[in-house]
Amino acid sequence: DGYLKVIQGVTTIEEVLRVAQE
Repeated sequence: DGYLKVIQGVTTIEEVLRVAQE
C-alpha cells in the first residue's frame, strides 16, 4: 500500500512539472 502511495506522489509531481513547463 505504501508503495502505491509513493507511485501516486511521483505521478502527481510529474504532472505538476509538466504544467509548469507549459
